[in-house]
Order: sequence, then C-alpha cells, then structure tokens
Amino acid sequence: MDRARKRLEKELDHLRQNSPEGCSAQPMDGNLFEWIGTIEGPQASPYAGRTFNFVIRFPQDYPLQPPTVTSVTKTYHPIIDSRSGFIGLSILSLDWSPVLTVSQVLLSLSTFLANPDPGDAVVPEIAHEYQMERSIYEKNGDAMDGKVCKAHTKSRSRVIIGMMGARTGATELSSQDGGSCINH
Repeated sequence: MDRARKRLEKELDHLRQNSPEGCSAQPMDGNLFEWIGTIEGPQASPYAGRTFNFVIRFPQDYPLQPPTVTSVTKTYHPIIDSRSGFIGLSILSLDWSPVLTVSQVLLSLSTFLANPDPGDAVVPEIAHEYQMERSIYEKNGDAMDGKVCKAHTKSRSRVIIGMMGARTGATELSSQDGGSCINH
C-alpha cells in the first residue's frame, strides 16, 4: 500500500503541474485511492462544450493493477455504458501496464470520446450507428447533453456529484432508464 500511495502522490503532483489539456483529476474527500476526474469534450467532436465526470478508484496494489474508471456523466457513446458507467477502454483491462499514469488514462478517454473504436464497443447498437448512421448517432448523443446520471454509482459518488450539482445550480431529472440525473 505504501508503494501505491507514493505513486499516487507523485501522479497527483504531476497532474497539478502538468495535466493534459481539458483534463483534471483530484482525490475525493482527501482519499488518495478514490478520485473524481473531469474531461472537457474534445473540440472537433460532437462532445465539444460538454464536461464529462469520472470516478477513478485505485486498487491497493496500484500500479500493478489498473484503476477502475466509471463514467458518472450520462454519455451516448460506443465504449461507455450509460446505465452502469462501465468504460470499455482496453488500457483499463487487458492492455494495462504499470508504466501508464492517470494522465495517460485521462488523455486516452479524451481521445476515445472524439474517435471511438467501434471494435472496443460495449454498446454494439451505438457502435453501429457511429459507423453506419453518423447523423443519428450525433442526434442521440445531443439528447443526453448536460445530464449526469447517478443511478448506478456508489453512494459516495452520488454525494460528490450532488455537491457538484449544487455548486452549479443543477436541477434533478428522471432518466429514461429509471435513474436519477442532474441537468446542467
């Protein structure tokens, strides 16, 4: 655990000094093993102007094992399951390497927001739209603009997102999947 703590402290310092453009992350409530990450939608993408939030949980044997990254922003995207927040990014599983950092994970997420790889899709229907019916894909993505879903995140994440909503004057909505969403 000391090894993981030292590595996370080093990565946090690096992020504070040199975070990737449009990306940030910081510990929640001072817990070095649970962070909230934010990515601004990439400029040349349908997500430009949007903000995406992620909960990043680090295992005790980090960096030997990858962090668990869950989207708390409802996102219409081939590699993000909007119901569970699961992200199908290979570097978070099979392609993980201990040399990867939080900065690189955030940068990869930002890249995949703009240019999803349909081969890594966790939502095949959305991948099909992305490949074959791009205008429908973009229209469906616009319908989710500005919503942060809390239905399938742990209670601790609900509190953080709730606080974020309170700071921005957000209002509560119901989502199509029965979960609760914040509309910004």
